[in-house]
Amino acid sequence: MNAIVIALAIVLLPASVRATDEPHAVITHVAIAAYIAASGADLSTTMYAIGSRTGQEGNPLFAPFVNTPWASGVVKMGVAAATAWGLVKLHESHPKIALIAAISGTVYFSAIAAHNARISGGAR
Repeated sequence: MNAIVIALAIVLLPASVRATDEPHAVITHVAIAAYIAASGADLSTTMYAIGSRTGQEGNPLFAPFVNTPWASGVVKMGVAAATAWGLVKLHESHPKIALIAAISGTVYFSAIAAHNARISGGAR
């Protein structure tokens, strides 16, 4: 949870591009915040599915950490925070690509979280 708050604070802090300079700046930052939230939803629903023995980690890079929940959280949300930072930096030179990537990541991780909730019985 703290990692999500810290990542959101970093992303939502004023960037070098102001909303008046680039019309998509606010939308992009909201999309990046949504990406972080969707990553957190993926983390929580994955851990719930693993704990209830109804699912498993599908990503082989994260699979070694699932038996240690704090490590899983640190790794997954650390990657999300690093990705969010990269999207903020990308926004400086390629704002439309950053927006599309943030929205795509949000949709992707939201779909994974919904799937995890469905298989674990969390979505009724």
